[in-house]
Amino acid sequence: MKRFSVFLLSTALMVNAAAAVTIGTTMSKKDAFVSILTDNIRDAASKTSGVTLDLVVANMDKETQINQVKTFIENDVDAIIVNAVADEHSELMQKMAAEANIPLVYVNRQPPQSRFPGPVSVVSCNELVAGRLQMRMMANEVGGKGNVVILNGALSHPAAKARTVGAKEVLAQYPGLSIVHEQTANWSRDEAEKIITGLLDKGVKIDIIAANNDEMAIGAVRAIEKAGLSFEDVMIGGVDATPAAIAEMEAGKIKVTVLQNAAAQGLQSIKNAIAMAQGGYAQEFDWIPWEVVVPSNMENYK
Repeated sequence: MKRFSVFLLSTALMVNAAAAVTIGTTMSKKDAFVSILTDNIRDAASKTSGVTLDLVVANMDKETQINQVKTFIENDVDAIIVNAVADEHSELMQKMAAEANIPLVYVNRQPPQSRFPGPVSVVSCNELVAGRLQMRMMANEVGGKGNVVILNGALSHPAAKARTVGAKEVLAQYPGLSIVHEQTANWSRDEAEKIITGLLDKGVKIDIIAANNDEMAIGAVRAIEKAGLSFEDVMIGGVDATPAAIAEMEAGKIKVTVLQNAAAQGLQSIKNAIAMAQGGYAQEFDWIPWEVVVPSNMENYK
């Protein structure tokens, strides 16, 4: 968490709401990454003079999130930040905000739409790139040969789809690598452990486990540990660079993860919400770069 704090201390001073701004924020859930993102949104808002943050959690319920947005509109907030529960209700939230003339910022999860009825900014990372970076590192490490297992996040989530597509784009360049199994573990450590344990029990040889997030990568670590296999023989990669994943990397169990910079996403979502609330400009698709984390540079991400 040290790196996130340093980033915020050095950059939050650049955000300044000249007039009072109230930002309603609805987060999808409280999992490992979204909790870090939520903390960074709170931190960025608290370090910005004149900003009042009304932050709630939808607990993965679409109707709850729609009602939270309705409440923000009724309370006449100046801007709304949404970490969406799902794609299906994104268009409705856009319409509601546009009709109320309130700018909307999506953070982390991209909406399926590319054109919007009102002022919208999407602050996220290009998910295709995460899958490409992760798989490229692992493919090179194993010499371009071996059996690959892909652990997908929730199939309804655009990040899971795009990260897997990115990984497969790289695999297509390595004829010596074969996907022996692909399955959704729904971002879950426990589900990932069960999947990998089941494959090992069947005698499936695995050289690479590419997980769409760190929690599933940690689940794979648990399965490999319980099977008594060496982490020199099975390469495990995740996405997010959570503190728990960095700890597993330090122990020699996860070989690569890709930082989805929660501090940068949190800060930029606050900056864009303020800019639009005050009638200014915010980039419609505001991409935050990924950062590859491996044992040689992991000290920078603790």
